[in-house]
Amino acid sequence: MSRYGVQTKLSAIDLTFIRFATAFVCSIPLWFFYKWRPIPWYRLLVIGWGTGAVYTTLSFLALANAKAASAGVLVNGLLPVFGAIIGWIWGRHPVSWITVLCITAIIIADALLIGADWYLMSSSKGLLSVGLFVAASATFSLYLVSVKNWSIGLMDVVIWVPIVNFVTVLPVWLFSNTGIPQADFSEVVLQAVYQGIVVTLFAGFIVAFTVARLGAVTTSLFMAFVPSVTAVAAWLLLNESLGWLEVVSLTICTIALIANSYWGVRAKS
Repeated sequence: MSRYGVQTKLSAIDLTFIRFATAFVCSIPLWFFYKWRPIPWYRLLVIGWGTGAVYTTLSFLALANAKAASAGVLVNGLLPVFGAIIGWIWGRHPVSWITVLCITAIIIADALLIGADWYLMSSSKGLLSVGLFVAASATFSLYLVSVKNWSIGLMDVVIWVPIVNFVTVLPVWLFSNTGIPQADFSEVVLQAVYQGIVVTLFAGFIVAFTVARLGAVTTSLFMAFVPSVTAVAAWLLLNESLGWLEVVSLTICTIALIANSYWGVRAKS
């Protein structure tokens, strides 16, 4: 859906604005049921931007010159890598040797997919997209670890992420070269419903719940299954090619996820 969005008249800033303006408006009724509590401002910024304006803008900018399948592998495929590194640096959280092997397999899968998409390696815009995807993955990984280490509640995420990002993006969008007036109304509504409600509120709640129960590393490994779904969906809906090297890459990602789910989380650290 994000890849489709950047192929319309909408810019990366437009998509980010639509996403969090919609989430902000839809979350207002929840304010009356939320138990407001003091949270340090720097924690709100890390949580808000980690899954919000910084993360989404990096991803949208990269998607302008890269395939959706590449985004799935580079952003979600690298989450276990950055999650393990940040978690170890922050709290010295140990990682089992099976999980390390699974993370290594995911890195190999990433390399195979980028090798299959020669466009990313043969142009300056393509290389820039790779860098933006990696930065987006690191940013979201910081969010995952922060939610766990700071014991951020589910409703904290649902309430504060839209507020922080709407306040952040609004002034930037007002001074940007927006494409919303030129875009079809149906495209704007589609992105508003998907980006603002489905992803930010619904999926954001699910991710925060999973991190609280399973931890950042295990959650990020489950999210590494996204590339398989993304590549197949992009093949079916966006007519993006799916070569044998990409199929191998996605298969490795899937096997690594399943292996860690069965053995990695149970192995001794």
